[in-house]
Amino acid sequence: FETFYNIGSGSFISLLALSTVALKTVLDGTETHLAILAAMFGGSSLLSPFVSYLGRTIRMQALVVWPNFLVALILIATVVSSSPTWFTACVGMAFVIRVFPRVGEMNMYRILYPPTCRGAAVGWIKCVAALSGLGLTLLGYWCFTFHAQHYWVLYCISALLLTGAAWSYK
Repeated sequence: FETFYNIGSGSFISLLALSTVALKTVLDGTETHLAILAAMFGGSSLLSPFVSYLGRTIRMQALVVWPNFLVALILIATVVSSSPTWFTACVGMAFVIRVFPRVGEMNMYRILYPPTCRGAAVGWIKCVAALSGLGLTLLGYWCFTFHAQHYWVLYCISALLLTGAAWSYK
């Protein structure tokens, strides 16, 4: 299930770069939109200690699964409007919420894999995530080159993959 999970996780990671391209080239976002989006990307990591704190009362598996479902819904919401502000809010919130699964999955690795094979296992699943992210990035290049107005399809694909990822972790 870790392999399937990381297909969704990897696709989401690729949205970091794709979102800046969509914001600037398709949605006519301003420097302010880019700055806010970048702050939400990086600033989300500030919540990591809060996730560890919540992990004392909420199962780590729940901190991985349910935020992924929520992020998938938020990504689908990018279809609603072509406003750069709406897009920044949706994608930014998705990255803030994804701090829960990021920290939770790291803790799950510690629980699921014995130290003797943890490095190989995590290496494999991160490779799967990278390949998934690369696939969506290449699709994004094609989409931005030939069908820029349909940029939202990338977010729906990532949402679908994240839903499958959460389902496989459940």
